[in-house]
Amino acid sequence: MAATRVEQIRAPGKWTWTTVAGQQALVVAMLGALTTTVSIVSTTLLVVAWLVAIGDADLTTRDLPAW
Repeated sequence: MAATRVEQIRAPGKWTWTTVAGQQALVVAMLGALTTTVSIVSTTLLVVAWLVAIGDADLTTRDLPAW
Protein backbone atom coordinates (compact mmCIF):
# COMPACT_ATOMS: atom_id res chain seq x y z
CA MET A 1 0.00 0.00 0.00
CA ALA A 2 1.44 3.36 -1.02
CA ALA A 3 0.36 5.25 2.08
CA THR A 4 2.27 2.96 4.44
CA ARG A 5 5.37 2.51 2.29
CA VAL A 6 8.46 4.01 3.91
CA GLU A 7 11.06 5.82 1.85
CA GLN A 8 14.55 6.63 2.97
CA ILE A 9 15.79 10.17 2.31
CA ARG A 10 19.41 11.21 2.58
CA ALA A 11 19.72 14.27 4.81
CA PRO A 12 23.01 16.12 5.32
CA GLY A 13 24.95 14.23 7.97
CA LYS A 14 22.26 11.74 8.94
CA TRP A 15 19.58 9.35 7.71
CA THR A 16 15.98 10.33 8.17
CA TRP A 17 12.83 8.35 7.55
CA THR A 18 9.54 9.69 6.30
CA THR A 19 6.34 8.08 5.10
CA VAL A 20 4.60 8.82 1.84
CA ALA A 21 1.57 9.96 3.87
CA GLY A 22 3.82 12.40 5.71
CA GLN A 23 5.12 13.76 2.42
CA GLN A 24 1.56 14.17 1.15
CA ALA A 25 0.57 16.00 4.33
CA LEU A 26 3.56 18.32 3.91
CA VAL A 27 2.59 19.10 0.31
CA VAL A 28 -0.99 19.81 1.37
CA ALA A 29 0.23 22.11 4.14
CA MET A 30 2.54 23.94 1.73
CA LEU A 31 -0.28 24.40 -0.80
CA GLY A 32 -2.52 25.70 1.97
CA ALA A 33 0.14 28.20 3.02
CA LEU A 34 0.60 29.28 -0.59
CA THR A 35 -3.16 29.72 -1.02
CA THR A 36 -3.35 31.78 2.16
CA THR A 37 -0.44 33.97 1.03
CA VAL A 38 -2.01 34.57 -2.38
CA SER A 39 -5.31 35.44 -0.71
CA ILE A 40 -3.68 37.96 1.64
CA VAL A 41 -1.71 39.60 -1.17
CA SER A 42 -4.72 39.85 -3.48
CA THR A 43 -6.89 41.28 -0.70
CA THR A 44 -4.20 43.85 0.13
CA LEU A 45 -3.93 44.89 -3.52
CA LEU A 46 -7.72 45.16 -3.73
CA VAL A 47 -7.84 47.41 -0.65
CA VAL A 48 -5.01 49.58 -1.99
CA ALA A 49 -6.75 49.92 -5.36
CA TRP A 50 -10.00 50.83 -3.58
CA LEU A 51 -8.26 53.49 -1.47
CA VAL A 52 -6.58 54.93 -4.56
CA ALA A 53 -9.95 55.02 -6.34
CA ILE A 54 -11.49 56.87 -3.39
CA GLY A 55 -8.59 59.32 -3.42
CA ASP A 56 -9.01 59.94 -7.16
CA ALA A 57 -12.77 60.39 -6.86
CA ASP A 58 -12.33 63.89 -5.38
CA LEU A 59 -15.32 63.60 -3.10
CA THR A 60 -16.67 66.83 -1.69
CA THR A 61 -19.61 67.70 0.53
CA ARG A 62 -21.66 68.78 -2.49
CA ASP A 63 -21.58 65.16 -3.70
CA LEU A 64 -23.49 64.04 -0.60
CA PRO A 65 -27.29 63.88 -0.60
CA ALA A 66 -28.99 66.84 1.06
CA TRP A 67 -30.80 65.12 3.92
